[in-house]
Amino acid sequence: MHMDISRFLASNIMSIENITNAVLKKSDSFLKEIIFDDKNKDDNFEVSVFGNQKNVCVGIIDIIDSSKKVAKMPINKSAIYYEIFINHMAKIINQFKGKVLKTMGDGILFYFPETKNSKKESNFMNCIETGLVMCESHEMLTEKLLDEFLPLINFRISFDYGQVMTVKTGDWVLDLIGSTINICSKINHKCIKNEMVIGDDLYKQVKNVKEYKFNKNGECELNLKHSYQIHSVKRKSPKLKILN
Repeated sequence: MHMDISRFLASNIMSIENITNAVLKKSDSFLKEIIFDDKNKDDNFEVSVFGNQKNVCVGIIDIIDSSKKVAKMPINKSAIYYEIFINHMAKIINQFKGKVLKTMGDGILFYFPETKNSKKESNFMNCIETGLVMCESHEMLTEKLLDEFLPLINFRISFDYGQVMTVKTGDWVLDLIGSTINICSKINHKCIKNEMVIGDDLYKQVKNVKEYKFNKNGECELNLKHSYQIHSVKRKSPKLKILN
């Protein structure tokens, strides 16, 4: 039985970080409805952007070429397609102390609160483990989709570390904004399907971890004068046990 969106929000993520766009691609309209629709408007609803920046690790997992596949599906099938993907990946993110923030197009944006201005190597290893386990679980994800007679999902995963600002209403985190997220999105497109890449700022935090093998994977042009190094990550030894 598939988890409906209300159960997904209640069980997988915390508070409004859980408003992972209710069902894909609908967060923008959802928030606009809250803020701008007079019938639903809450006069006490205010958004605050906190200018005090903090350094955290952020990640993006993005489905490759899903639009063409979804366009051919009945709406109930497309809902199941995304539901399987979100629930599968959210479980892995939660396992390694990450938090799903929202969906972005056909992808998921998430972050790791314990990396906030952290120097602990183990906190950054949680980021890397999240991505590697996602890659290693591709076969399991495929089986879930085939059970529903749905097309396969291929994805790209990217991570980076750096400054972000928090968008909140009350105690609820609505969003994170900043160049770190923009860079994470850009380097995602440099990733080979069903693998992961990390930005150079995250690489500097984990480069001495002996369990991982890093390779330079090209550069991302940030502007006309600067480029940014990208790294691929793999295990030196295969992981035997995959998340069920």
